[in-house]
Amino acid sequence: MESNNRFWHVILNPIALNGKRIHFWNKIARELMQDGFEFIEWVTTKRENAIDVAESIIKKGGTQILIVGGDGTLNEVVNGVMKLPKLASQILLCVVPSGTGNDWAKTHRLKPTAKSIRAMLLNGKVVKHDVGIVHSIKNHETTSRFFINIAGFGFDAAVIQRVYESRKYRIGNKFIYIKNVLTTLFFHRSVECIIKHDGLVSKADIFSIAAGICKYNGNGMKQVPMADFQDGYIDFVFICKMSRWSLITQVPKLFSGKHVHHPKVFHVRSEKCTITPLGRVLGEVEGEMIEEGSYQVEIAAEQLKFLVPSN
Repeated sequence: MESNNRFWHVILNPIALNGKRIHFWNKIARELMQDGFEFIEWVTTKRENAIDVAESIIKKGGTQILIVGGDGTLNEVVNGVMKLPKLASQILLCVVPSGTGNDWAKTHRLKPTAKSIRAMLLNGKVVKHDVGIVHSIKNHETTSRFFINIAGFGFDAAVIQRVYESRKYRIGNKFIYIKNVLTTLFFHRSVECIIKHDGLVSKADIFSIAAGICKYNGNGMKQVPMADFQDGYIDFVFICKMSRWSLITQVPKLFSGKHVHHPKVFHVRSEKCTITPLGRVLGEVEGEMIEEGSYQVEIAAEQLKFLVPSN
């Protein structure tokens, strides 16, 4: 394993913000190399490629991985690291936020500026970070996906699906996301679901579920304001069936986290929750669509290490 704390493997997503942030990273890298940093760069070539790249880096002895990309690229790297659970806790990750939303970075107050990123690499702090897992179960087959920010079901996932179908999801414009949120509000319907957690079973008409390790998703919406990335739990925010007008009035409150005070919104903190829809409910993990079915969401046994700003 490597011992030089200024040697980093860099995984670059060349399509992040149409490639503009790659030039931004190159400028920072040149400055850091003057401070004794060394980098090996790995450029992803397609979706999911960062999973294999991260796994390969670790198998070759790499211990420090810096991600230049958005929440989707970060999620891929996390899934690559977690494919090697015996080594995962030894890996140090760091993020240069370069996507459209950069929602994970908001929890850690990581600003996408050269000054902030350089300060983090020179004098940042290392934190341990919880990891969640979503198991999608369909026709007795299970597929799994790790996450470190938020997984969404129902309305959340329907918005992501619509954003993908619009073919504009790579454009760094919050307006496009909000437009799809409002459009989806008029078409999405609540679905009756059976919810199981901590020995309790309930049935409810669910409009949306957010399962959070961290607080933000959807380009700055504070969907899970009570989430703590180090407490060993996942916070679930359930939005139950309500009138269309009530839903519209809650959209602005998603950015402050005040939506959780609505009487049709419920919060559960648990290590594991099972969601069994009695109809069709889409799922997504950090902006990536996952296999549709029933879902089991749980905290992972391993934590990951991240370098984040010290302030």
